[in-house]
Amino acid sequence: MSLKDHEGNIIESHETINGITTFKVWPTLHEEYYLIEARSPYNKSRNIRYVFYKWADNSRESSKIIRPSQDITLIGYYKLQYYLKVESHYGVPGGSGWYDDNSYAYVSLNIRYYPDPAEWHKETTIYVFEKWIDADTNEEFGSNYEKSQPILMDRSRTIKAIWVKYYKLRIDSSPSVPGDVYVKYGGKQYSREGEFEDFFKEGSKVIVWVDEKYEPANTRYKFREWSGSISSEDNVISIIMDGPKSLIAVFDVYYKLTVKVEPEGLPLPLVEPYSVDGFYLKGTSVELTARELEGYKFVKWVVNDKEIVGQANVVLCLDKPYTVTAVYEKLLPDIIVECEAPSEVEENVPFNITIKVLNVGDIVTNAFNTLINLCREDGVVQQFKISISNVDPGQEVVREISVDGLSSGSYVIEVIGDPEDAVKEVDETNNLCT
Repeated sequence: MSLKDHEGNIIESHETINGITTFKVWPTLHEEYYLIEARSPYNKSRNIRYVFYKWADNSRESSKIIRPSQDITLIGYYKLQYYLKVESHYGVPGGSGWYDDNSYAYVSLNIRYYPDPAEWHKETTIYVFEKWIDADTNEEFGSNYEKSQPILMDRSRTIKAIWVKYYKLRIDSSPSVPGDVYVKYGGKQYSREGEFEDFFKEGSKVIVWVDEKYEPANTRYKFREWSGSISSEDNVISIIMDGPKSLIAVFDVYYKLTVKVEPEGLPLPLVEPYSVDGFYLKGTSVELTARELEGYKFVKWVVNDKEIVGQANVVLCLDKPYTVTAVYEKLLPDIIVECEAPSEVEENVPFNITIKVLNVGDIVTNAFNTLINLCREDGVVQQFKISISNVDPGQEVVREISVDGLSSGSYVIEVIGDPEDAVKEVDETNNLCT
């Protein structure tokens, strides 16, 4: 407390003893007065202070004018206050300051994550707010970063924001696999296609796995091993997140070789090496050889819609799925007929017609007939049918037909080879001669 004259000069200043201070003053004259000033705040220590509250007459000015003519007793009331300090390694904490004894305080932060989630793609370690604690007693005040639980200010306190490290777990596959990566953490299971990236609490246990086999169309991916932060041949592994982790699921790739033949039903080509299911490890060289088939001629290969002509075998390096077709052509006979006859004959005089049948195809014919028609404008006058036995490729068969004399007029000789289509030929249109 301080005693001042009416001009504001300090006359005396005393510390209170047991809350009491005494000043001895002369009675005032005329316009003179004294000023009693309560010191506020009064710091008991760095974190504890007293703040003037009011006088007994409920006036709240810390200075009071007196004109004593007798002893005066003044009572000033103070509040006890404690300092609350809020600490955080990240973000901007709120709530630090002085609080009245036995009042409640709340503390806060402006962020929950550090750095901002927009930057996480560049980071391998992040920090996540976990809870508020008293730095001296470890008393906890909740996990809401925006507003703590009420803090009773019955003493000075330091409240700390507890941040927990989270490490990045990155999982890829080599080669890139169109299947899921599975992660189990905290009793929950997560899956993402082809790759996985997320952050996990320091020291936590994470279970990671992939399927042992993926089989999209004509391709097979078979798990071989994990590489990177952990090496293992087991497709299911357990990880302790004691730092950032990067894993690669390594797969062996097998491609399907589909072998066909045209026409269908013929024996398939020879394949070396042979695979029962048609799958081969990527990079394997496979040789295909067209078989020699009786009655057929090998024509070409069709490899993924691309034709390869002129070779009976083909070697493929399995760098992708392949469909290979061996194309054959059925060997067929081909009948050609020719006719020789005199251009003029005497009326009613017999003459001969020479018929030649030639097989210009690749295989022997079946037995067949050949039809000879002598025609006038008004229709067929005479008809002859001769039977031809099997004709070998390149063989020519000659037959003589004796014709009785004809009446006067113009005639046309028409020779039709295999009119009943007993023989399947290369060309069914060249069997006519006139």
